[in-house]
Amino acid sequence: MAAVGEKQRGWARRLAGYAWRYKANTLLALGSSLAGMAVLALVPLVTKVIIDDVIGAKTRSLGVWTGLLIGAAVLVYVLTYVRRYYGGRLALDVQHDLRIDMYATVTRLDGRRQDELSTGQVVGRATSDLQLIQGLLFMLPMTIGNVLLFLISLAVMAWLSIPSPSSRSPWPPPSGGSPSAAAPASTPPPGTPSSRPPSSPGSWTGP
Repeated sequence: MAAVGEKQRGWARRLAGYAWRYKANTLLALGSSLAGMAVLALVPLVTKVIIDDVIGAKTRSLGVWTGLLIGAAVLVYVLTYVRRYYGGRLALDVQHDLRIDMYATVTRLDGRRQDELSTGQVVGRATSDLQLIQGLLFMLPMTIGNVLLFLISLAVMAWLSIPSPSSRSPWPPPSGGSPSAAAPASTPPPGTPSSRPPSSPGSWTGP
């Protein structure tokens, strides 16, 4: 019954069970990836403050916000190092456990069953397939972090697209603010000579 239950479990759940044997490495790899991508996604907000408030309005200190940019870059570097280091350890440890389990499964077979095995297939499973699993576990924390980066980037872009109150044009426009509200041209009072030049002799002046 135990063997049937193992077969019915999906490969993702079995792989997660192997990875969860190393809880510290798993949590550090995932946590550092998520934290690094979150900091990276919030950098445009700091850049916005520097452009609008520090350079444009000159209401904030340049040194403080420049230091925040440098600190964010250093923090992303450290978190990336932690993700790569512990993600690599996790991938190698799970690969080692899978090799040990595969060897134990082969050695439990009797002589006749061992003779029926294809040596090339067993060696191929022990090398290429396990290397693919190692690469999957190594890249999985970064992939999950990229999903978080995408979601936070959508929120940041939506926030940056909202116009500030000072940039919104007033409506309705104040009097004199549009060409249609300009004062009408004054007409000369009766009795004043017209400014139109006199017509030359022989020119048609109309009825």
